[in-house]
Amino acid sequence: MTEHPIRLPNFEPVLEGFRVDEFLRLTETLLDMPVEHNQAQLNRAPFRMETPEPLPEPPLPPLPPRWYPRLGPDMVQAARAALTPPARPPLVAGRQDELQRVLRPLLSGHPMRVCGEAGVGKTALLAAIAQHERTRQRFRRIWWIDEPARLEQTLALALELPHVLVERDPFARRAWLAEQKDEHTLLVIDNATRDDPLLDTLATLTPHVLVGIETAPEIPDPDQPLPDDPEGVVTLRVLDDSAAIEALAHFCGLDDVRQLRAQLGQIALALGNHPYALMLAGKLVRRDGLTLDELDVLLALHDFALPDDTGTDADAAADEGEESGDEDDSSDADDVFPDRTASLNRALDVSVEALPRAYQRLFDAFGAFPPEGAPFEGLCATARIGSDLACRRGLLFLAEYGFIRADHRDPERYIMHPVAYARAAQNDPHGEDNALGKRMRAWALRFAREQTLDALALYRAEPALVWAYHHEPHKRHNLGDALRPYLREYAPGALDAGDDGPDAEGPRAEGMHLTSVGIELTDDGALLAAEQALVQALELRREYDSAHGIAEALVALGRLWDHTGRPARAAELLVEAAELVYNLNADESLSVIRRGLARVYRHMDRLNDALGVLDDAPGSRLERGLILRARGEFEAAVREIDAAAEATPYTRAETFLLAGQYAEALAAIADADDPASAHLRAQAYHLQGSVQDAIRGYGMALDRYDSSDPARAKTLRGLGAAYASDGQAEFAQAALAEALAIQRAESQPDPVRLGRTLRLLAAVHFLSGDTDQAAQVAREALDTLEDTAADSDIADAFRTLGRAAWLRGAHVDALEAFTGEIEHAQSDQRRDDTRIGIALHHVADAYRATGSLDRAIANYRRALTHKEPADDPHSFFITQVALHRALLSDKRVAAALDLSQEMVDHLAEHNPADLATFGFAQAIRARTQQAAQRPIRAQQSTHEWAQALAQQAEDATAASNPALRVLVLGLAARTLLATNQPDLVLEIAESSLALAEQHYPNSLPAWAARRDLGAALAGLERHTAAIKTLAPLLVHTLEDEPGTYALAHALTGHAQHALDQPEIALDHLELAFEFEPESHHQGLLQEAMAEIHRTLDEPETAVTCLETAFPLLDRKRHPDVVARVLVTQAEILTGLSRHEDAATTYENALIVLREVGNVDPSHTADVLRALGEVHEAQGQPDEAARAYRRALNG
Repeated sequence: MTEHPIRLPNFEPVLEGFRVDEFLRLTETLLDMPVEHNQAQLNRAPFRMETPEPLPEPPLPPLPPRWYPRLGPDMVQAARAALTPPARPPLVAGRQDELQRVLRPLLSGHPMRVCGEAGVGKTALLAAIAQHERTRQRFRRIWWIDEPARLEQTLALALELPHVLVERDPFARRAWLAEQKDEHTLLVIDNATRDDPLLDTLATLTPHVLVGIETAPEIPDPDQPLPDDPEGVVTLRVLDDSAAIEALAHFCGLDDVRQLRAQLGQIALALGNHPYALMLAGKLVRRDGLTLDELDVLLALHDFALPDDTGTDADAAADEGEESGDEDDSSDADDVFPDRTASLNRALDVSVEALPRAYQRLFDAFGAFPPEGAPFEGLCATARIGSDLACRRGLLFLAEYGFIRADHRDPERYIMHPVAYARAAQNDPHGEDNALGKRMRAWALRFAREQTLDALALYRAEPALVWAYHHEPHKRHNLGDALRPYLREYAPGALDAGDDGPDAEGPRAEGMHLTSVGIELTDDGALLAAEQALVQALELRREYDSAHGIAEALVALGRLWDHTGRPARAAELLVEAAELVYNLNADESLSVIRRGLARVYRHMDRLNDALGVLDDAPGSRLERGLILRARGEFEAAVREIDAAAEATPYTRAETFLLAGQYAEALAAIADADDPASAHLRAQAYHLQGSVQDAIRGYGMALDRYDSSDPARAKTLRGLGAAYASDGQAEFAQAALAEALAIQRAESQPDPVRLGRTLRLLAAVHFLSGDTDQAAQVAREALDTLEDTAADSDIADAFRTLGRAAWLRGAHVDALEAFTGEIEHAQSDQRRDDTRIGIALHHVADAYRATGSLDRAIANYRRALTHKEPADDPHSFFITQVALHRALLSDKRVAAALDLSQEMVDHLAEHNPADLATFGFAQAIRARTQQAAQRPIRAQQSTHEWAQALAQQAEDATAASNPALRVLVLGLAARTLLATNQPDLVLEIAESSLALAEQHYPNSLPAWAARRDLGAALAGLERHTAAIKTLAPLLVHTLEDEPGTYALAHALTGHAQHALDQPEIALDHLELAFEFEPESHHQGLLQEAMAEIHRTLDEPETAVTCLETAFPLLDRKRHPDVVARVLVTQAEILTGLSRHEDAATTYENALIVLREVGNVDPSHTADVLRALGEVHEAQGQPDEAARAYRRALNG
């Protein structure tokens, strides 16, 4: 029968009896939907193209190599230790005024200079200021530099600034050092000279600086006042008489000087009140036990002539096989020292002349070393006074007499007082034939060669080694060759001009080489070998190379990891590299790393971070454009890309394509005929959904490739996806197989692109129904993509694997696969919450299938949090239904009830036009209310749904969904039958039956529709047609539908009775009574059977039927029917002369009639009259009279 729309009259739905539950069942049956997501949509999902597949980007730019020293922690620690000030001197006699003159401006932020001749007490004053409590309160750090030439080197090492060491520009060095200073650091510099260029640059470093400057001895004019010091300068001169006496007494070890002041004053005056001379003289008293008189005589009688053998070691010279060369028979003190220093030399000469001969050689050995000091080992080798113990004892002896002191930072290093050093160095120890210089240089060469790999040892001995290097005659370069690697790295200024930069050696050189090899292998596509080389390179460079060298290896490995789809790991390396290079002030290197890190962040979809890390270098414009493009800011992206010198038309077209501006994209490459541009054109069609045009476009791109070009694989992959989207699985499989063959032929295929081809091929196998092959290829795809960041591709492969396992019934495998899909879908840069929600739904299904109902429920709930009902109401509803069923299975009825209400509310809010889904939700809610023992609420829900369907009857009858049409036609037919309008029912019932039997034969919808048509025919008294229509419903197989089965027999019985077939009618009515599910209708059936028995003159049987009917009838809702049955029963009893029973029955009938609203008084009067007649027949005139009067009064 041809379907045609039918116009229904307006109706208010009425459902009676079993038809209420039947309506629910019909709703559940007709509107039932599979609790699974759209399988066709899931089948197409792997082949979707949301964005064009970009051209493979080349690896990140490598970091150009630059040489920097490697600052080991021991070197840094040694440099920091070198900044330690000496202890506060025990005596600063006569210097309180100078101390305050320095301290006040210095603490106020003004640089200060302390000037004075050698031995006048500058070092002691600087130490006193450095250790002064006010100084230490003002400054957190006090740095002591007593080797001004090593100022920059020491600070660079201590502050870990290797770039300062190798920078040739002094202004840049000082600028970088100045950046490290702060208000809380005081720089104290000793041993500077007036002509030291450092003095002019100190102000650029920091205002908090105190400098001790050695000046020439002054010869004051006794007739003139001392000149005033300029601002910022304090000049130290010899002590006044009182301070000189105090100092001399201190050094002599005299406590009570009251009786000795005059004599002490004479001696001090004879020594010129010079602090160092006073100290030397005092040591003679204290150490040698001289009296003051003996000291006075010794100093006054000495002729000051140097001994003939001073500075000479004849024995040592003989050992060397050459003349000593350091004897000076003619030297005279007055020729060597000016008159001003005669008093100083007087004490020095006396003390030196008294030294044992071996100790004199040790004294002279200091002259072969620089003024900054000499290492113990070098002194022993140079002096040759015996064993190390003898040498150490000699050094202690010299220290006790004030000639030397042990370095307070290095006990193995000794520093000679500058006055004594001038005496020790006066004979030019490094002269051509001087044995001291030869031995010193021989030790230096030996030491440099032995310690060539120990930078710390060379650093500590550096002043002595450089001194020997610069005094090496004829520049034989033996020592220079040994020192060059160290000096190039840590003291390049000490090398001769024109000396080249450092040459890497050993593990450092190997690390550099491996880095270069790794970069080349990466660019050549040998990725596994590249990673092995670069990992080894990084290990070596971390241990042996500089910060910049480590950064070079980090960038090289990072570019490999990013190139192989591991951007998160690459970002970690590049951030570390940036931190290392930033601290080096290597701006060009930092810019390279910034661009690389920005690209990696873009690959990770951290677009704000990517923009933030870029600098303003011209080379950053293209990357900035690509980031803006990824952010969707296409107009700004095009501007940046157009301004980038390295940008191509393809990049511009790709940007337009991402913006959805397909015409502009095609125009940008209109003149391009290369394969990549042809591929991009095909993608433009693919993105627009023009699959056939895309297929043709991919084919044209393939025609433009060279047959051996591996880039064909990408186009074949696009072609395969397009074929699959078009349902051409066979062609899709062929294209992808060819792409796979090309990729596998590469020496080291890109794992991301290979994995993408495999996961597409797996999806094609699934589309073809080959779940085993789909699972196998999907696993291969996952293995290939395992170490990449291609989360979207990995998630797709897991989904295919999970769906294949589910169809095979391998629910545990499906669970594992869907869990993997979730993990990677959540990590995907372009997060798709709907996709995650569907995956969570699949996980929940798998948990339920494996018996973990609690976990199933939890994951259904998680799935709902990722789905948006406004965007995809059907998907949201499917998960709600699945969750509802799981809750009922777990006997969580209350939770299921709440959820069913949410389902109805969501649909009413987000998808009111979906009548079928709304009806299904209403049926679910009603059933849940029944399960919760809330029958009234269930009826309300059913009525609410029936009303909604009736109100949208026009839309429902015109719907393409036959279920809705069958449902609304049946509702209309039953309503009109219930309101006794059979003439309006007939056409509706006929249409309903035709539609139901066409779409739902041999099912409840068809049986109900047939029953309705039979009822309509019976109501129109077309009894024969009714019997014929209802006949198919009288079979025993319908006994499971008792309402329909009973009603079909009842209607047939009534029709047979009307056709004067009482016996057949009784058979049908008896079957109807047996299966009738409602007691009231059972009563009506008994009444009908009583009527037939009455017509067959079987009054006793009729009475039995009526007696059976009475308790079954619903007196509360239908008192009129009960009264009617009682009256009929009474009439039959009267005919049987059972007057007493008849009278009782009439009385009961009268009682029931009082419950009937708006009862006809004549009807009551008739019953009273019949009651009177019964009483009269019984000979009860009084009762009869009362009944008649009541009839008349009624």
